[in-house]
Amino acid sequence: MEAKEKWINDTIESIDNIQHIDANPFIYEKVLQRLNNRTSIAANRQPKVLYRLAACIVIVIGLNVFTMIHFNKSAVSSQDNKSVFANEYFSYIDNI
Repeated sequence: MEAKEKWINDTIESIDNIQHIDANPFIYEKVLQRLNNRTSIAANRQPKVLYRLAACIVIVIGLNVFTMIHFNKSAVSSQDNKSVFANEYFSYIDNI
C-alpha cells in the first residue's frame, strides 16, 4: 500500500515542476479564422453532398423497383409453370 501512496505523491509533486509557457498572442485569432474558413468550406460543399445523396437514393429506389418487377414476373411465370406441370402430369386422368 505504501508503494501506491508513494507513486501518488510522486505524481502530485511532479505537477510542481511544470512551468507556464506563454502562447503566441495571435493564436486566438488564428483559431477563429480557421473555424470561420472551415464553416465556409463546409457550406460550399453541402450542395455536392446533397446531390450525391439524392443520386444514391434514386439509384436504390430504381434497383428496388427493378427487383420487384423482375421477381413479380418470375412469380407469375412460376405459377404458369405449375399449372402446366399439373395439367401434363394429370393428363392421363382425362384418358380414363
